[in-house]
Amino acid sequence: YKAKPWKRVLHELTNGGVDMTVAFHSESREGFAYYSTAKFGQYQFYIFSLDPNNKRQSVDSLYAEQKKLMYLKDWYLGDLKQKIVSKADLAMPILSLDKGLKLMIANRADAILGPKVEMLYSIKQNKLTNKVFLSSTPQLSLDQYVVFSKHSVPIEIYHQVNAATVSYTHLTLPT
Repeated sequence: YKAKPWKRVLHELTNGGVDMTVAFHSESREGFAYYSTAKFGQYQFYIFSLDPNNKRQSVDSLYAEQKKLMYLKDWYLGDLKQKIVSKADLAMPILSLDKGLKLMIANRADAILGPKVEMLYSIKQNKLTNKVFLSSTPQLSLDQYVVFSKHSVPIEIYHQVNAATVSYTHLTLPT
């Protein structure tokens, strides 16, 4: 496993520099990638803010209060992105969660929309666990799949790993 910027991962997936990754389904990737038939989890996007008491925020409620919302510029956000960018004066694209957290702590924005696991990691890494709080229910849930490069992964290997992925996702833990 090696962490890389997402655009680089996609570029390398197209030319075989990356054999597999985990991603949302996108028709635009079907030309260069095989998708697992089984879902491999979900990305859930939440709103995070500096207010520990506000647990009912949504994009609409933030905008109704004229609050600025940061979102990851290069991330796929489905139909939610249209709602976010509909208020250009309140929507703030950011390149990373770390930069967004710094802007929020500096009171340059009121909230960040981000995937829960990645946000919690950034909050912990930036030592902000007592300053930044989850402030919403999930605003968006996207299924994740294992994605294989058609350039570097032979179809036979894809079928073998896909079969294993399917059986893995159907396992149940003993009680």
